[in-house]
Amino acid sequence: MLYTFLSFAQAGNCAGLGSYPLWIADPSSRAGHPRVPPPWRKWVIHQYDISGPIDRDLANYRSQSAMTDALGKQEVPDVKDLGGKIVAAVTSVRWPDGTIVVAGLGEDGYVQATRYADGRWEAWQNVSKGKALGAPALLAWGAAEGHLYYTADGGTVVELETGNSGRTWA
Repeated sequence: MLYTFLSFAQAGNCAGLGSYPLWIADPSSRAGHPRVPPPWRKWVIHQYDISGPIDRDLANYRSQSAMTDALGKQEVPDVKDLGGKIVAAVTSVRWPDGTIVVAGLGEDGYVQATRYADGRWEAWQNVSKGKALGAPALLAWGAAEGHLYYTADGGTVVELETGNSGRTWA
């Protein structure tokens, strides 16, 4: 499911995303009657009010079970204990194919990462070029692209890239 404001989608920022069910923020339309921007032809959830402390949304389904049947229930891996020797906050990303990368600062001072792919968690590995200060940050987009950022021991920010869902970083 993709959530977007009407104006953001109308500006052309959602090209190629029409295969995802649309959760549209359109508070200027009455509940259940949002404007549907290209590339979509229908909506699944309409956020019709964003004025108070709680947003107001309306789903375009007969029942909660009909919505679950249509959208499915996302499968998530067992993440009770991923192991590793991480000493700072962790960050994670998920690609459309279900691959997940979790990264953090290892006790040896290097950024370490593990991947969930093909139904299993892989071993932790050092991915930074040198020692790091603090936790890294991850960004993912497209089918398999992503960046990992960390502060090097000397204080500069380092950017690593992946084109294979975090299998390798360069």
